[in-house]
Amino acid sequence: MVEIYSNDYLNIIEENGNIFKINFLYENSLLINSLLKTKIIQGGTSSNNYKMIKFKAKSVKTFREFQNEENKKNGTLKLNTNTLVKILSNLVCQLKYLIRTGSQIFIGYNLNDLIVINNNRFIFLGCEYLSDICEDDVTLISYPFSQNDFFVSPELLEIKEIPSYIHYKSCYFSLGLLLLYILTNNDEIYNDYLKVSENERYIKIKEWLNTVHIKDTKLYFLLSRCLNDSPKNRNIIFI
Repeated sequence: MVEIYSNDYLNIIEENGNIFKINFLYENSLLINSLLKTKIIQGGTSSNNYKMIKFKAKSVKTFREFQNEENKKNGTLKLNTNTLVKILSNLVCQLKYLIRTGSQIFIGYNLNDLIVINNNRFIFLGCEYLSDICEDDVTLISYPFSQNDFFVSPELLEIKEIPSYIHYKSCYFSLGLLLLYILTNNDEIYNDYLKVSENERYIKIKEWLNTVHIKDTKLYFLLSRCLNDSPKNRNIIFI
């Protein structure tokens, strides 16, 4: 038995015969179903108490391990567009299930909880960041977080006290930042974004977006819609 990944809320282990288990500290039926019902994890089963997923795969690794392997092959940490589209497709499929079935979102996305199965399936396991969508399309921020926990939207950066409410589409901005970072691997611009004022943040993100090699493609415009200044006007449409 080999431990692939662990944090305070879950661990991933490999057993004999390429059998993998994701063990959660707490019941996570919605998160588990967002992976099994959508078939992002294929052929998997859940325990009756929804604290474990079991599935067969050739490989399971953290995103950073995947990124380092791609770097060795291609000489860069930046991933190609096809891989980015696959990451986007899987994460959006998972998020869509969470919203439509359980009225929940991840308040933020990070690289640490991004897991890669068979080098072509991407799942997000940040169960501690799940939050309910309440009336008026807002979500409650009821616990402290840091700028290092995940890619932080401008709305989250403006929170001065807890509890606070923000629009649930704040998560679209975090997802857009995650994808933009994967495209560019640019810590400097993201760190500058964290330091400037609220109005300057959107300018900084637009400047960052305009540096990518996918400018004026469908993927570029999708990221633009995720990173819209107005939370209510954000959407995830690939057209």
